[in-house]
Amino acid sequence: YDEAGVAGGRAIMAERGTKVTYEKNGEKKVEKLPMSNQELGAAIKKGDWNQYVVIVQGDHLIHKINGNTTSEVIDHSDKAVKSGIMALQLHAGPPMKVEYRNFRLKEL
Repeated sequence: YDEAGVAGGRAIMAERGTKVTYEKNGEKKVEKLPMSNQELGAAIKKGDWNQYVVIVQGDHLIHKINGNTTSEVIDHSDKAVKSGIMALQLHAGPPMKVEYRNFRLKEL
């Protein structure tokens, strides 16, 4: 997600179930991943622990939940953010609780 418009105001950069490539000229190419949004949603364990993995190598970002790639972004655009902070965010909504365990950060 392009938080606060720092990456050109692109908001949600890839929906669940998609691979999005942003070309140097700004063109956005969207492809479907092997599992659909609905299948990926069904693979999330409600009320239980889920494994969430984020892999970032240069301009290539991959998000996985429970071993399933949920979204992928390749950002060749001049708007791509090259540095910054990493944060865990909980959006506003009904009362909820989020917990993390076995949190690891590994430089590739």
